[in-house]
Amino acid sequence: MDKPSNQLQTLGRALDLLVWLENQRAPRSLTEIAQGLGFTPPMAFRMLNTLRQKGFVVQIEGGKRYAVPSERDRLEALRKGLSLLQVLLGGAHLTAAEAASQVGADPDETERILQLMWSFQIVDRTHHGTWQLLLPLVRGDFGTDSFDLHGRLRPIMETLHAETGETVVLFVTRGLSQIVVDRIAATHPLRYVLDIGSVYPLHRGAAGKAALAWMTPEMIEAYFDSPAFASDTVDKALLLADLTSIRQRGYAVSSGERVPGAAASGVAIFDEGGEMQGVVNLTAPIARAPLPVLHEWGQRLIDMLRAADIAHLPPDRLP
Repeated sequence: MDKPSNQLQTLGRALDLLVWLENQRAPRSLTEIAQGLGFTPPMAFRMLNTLRQKGFVVQIEGGKRYAVPSERDRLEALRKGLSLLQVLLGGAHLTAAEAASQVGADPDETERILQLMWSFQIVDRTHHGTWQLLLPLVRGDFGTDSFDLHGRLRPIMETLHAETGETVVLFVTRGLSQIVVDRIAATHPLRYVLDIGSVYPLHRGAAGKAALAWMTPEMIEAYFDSPAFASDTVDKALLLADLTSIRQRGYAVSSGERVPGAAASGVAIFDEGGEMQGVVNLTAPIARAPLPVLHEWGQRLIDMLRAADIAHLPPDRLP
């Protein structure tokens, strides 16, 4: 743990960064910030990342530059942010320029507001470059009116939980991320529990790969170009081979991919039109879920979905 003097020094540098950035006439890049303050780039990045997560700094221009929201504009930005939410609540997918025209804001300012909302995981940018609402703001708003995802999956989740005592999770995909919308926590003292509203990438973990496997080739390539994948060390060729296996057997498994010591099995769910609606996932510590057990869970998930007349494959892949 850092000594108090080191912690104060770090806090002082973070405040220096905020003051320096607020006095700039234009957003600055990581390199410019590091050079302007005499920081190393890794030091500047760590501070900016922390400040971004807390909402003190926003990223704009595709995340390449950083800015501080002006204090005098915060109430106006809040008003415009709420107006943006109203627009996105209608299901719209808009570019920053399109959103700006609807709320009467400057496109660059709208981009900064959207980036701030993104830092709090409220909105997300799609692979088409448009913005959409990320988190379901009303519990139970999981899919289309024609497919009651929560109502149909909750009994299956409860049965799986009763049989295994492990954590059962329901995910939906929004843009290039995956969100926990419901879960039943394990009853064991040692357990792995995901919080509702948590957002995860698609290339690590059974649930993410179960969704990624059924996306179009164009969407998969777009995901490979996304910052979430580009900043990771996952081998693209190995992941593509894994996605092929998932499509062949109908379920995904993972062991220690996203969280060391955690394992999971996941199956995607489709509506009558072949649209993927979500992923149901069973997760536990690796000690209770070795690979053979994960495959048993995957098949059990498929069997339960079939019994409930819920498709785990697109219509053209069903037997």
